[in-house]
Amino acid sequence: MLHDHILDAFWDYRNKVDCWRLRSLSGFRTQVLGYEVKSTLNRLAFNVLNLSKLFFDKHYHDKDDKCFAYEQTGSLDDKEAIRVKRETIKNNNLRYFVGCKLRNRSQHGYMPVSQLSSGFKLRQGDAQEFIFFKIEFDCEQLKKLGIPKYRLKPNIKLDLTEILDGYVHAVSEMHMHNRSLTEEKRSKSEEYLSELIDRSLARESGCSCFVDLRTTGEVDEYIGMDCFELANHLRKKHPYAIDYSKLAFGLDGY
Repeated sequence: MLHDHILDAFWDYRNKVDCWRLRSLSGFRTQVLGYEVKSTLNRLAFNVLNLSKLFFDKHYHDKDDKCFAYEQTGSLDDKEAIRVKRETIKNNNLRYFVGCKLRNRSQHGYMPVSQLSSGFKLRQGDAQEFIFFKIEFDCEQLKKLGIPKYRLKPNIKLDLTEILDGYVHAVSEMHMHNRSLTEEKRSKSEEYLSELIDRSLARESGCSCFVDLRTTGEVDEYIGMDCFELANHLRKKHPYAIDYSKLAFGLDGY
């Protein structure tokens, strides 16, 4: 569910960026309109970054010894696999790493969108117009976020949307890894609950198809087959991790 919230928040951000990109053809010539652009995008980017903090805390948190996959399977090998996966993504995905630094800064009074540029260019030859709408972080700004110099090229510029593309892709990669490690446990749990309900229905006509799980020292928890229906729905909604920066809309030459 947390993964779904993050993706929905990201889609909201992406949709708004496209909206402002189109409106940028009229130019952001007033301070009021410029404020509205920054305000909406800051709010939406902030949602993405801060929802992910809760996901990461549950996914794997070394200091608090938390690991979602380990809590489900009880396997220390799974816990180590999650740690290695997360460390690999951190080392190989610069956009994710920048997103983490940006998230930390945004929680202490630093807004993701502080400046932007927009306009359009005319391509010579076919006179086709191209809109540009940029919220860029240059090398010095990235250093101020805490990105080590050795990970940056001197003339590097990263757009906020590009950063969030890579950041959300990393979140989804971690989530898909969780799925693969916990799938056997989930499948067996669904099968067991289904058999338990079937036996109850056979013994007592009109029995409701749900179970109140009673655990010593914990609040009673409702568990029904609809919980698995929701899980399956979310799996179909997000079947795999997508790097949205690699997608382009259009069928030219298809």
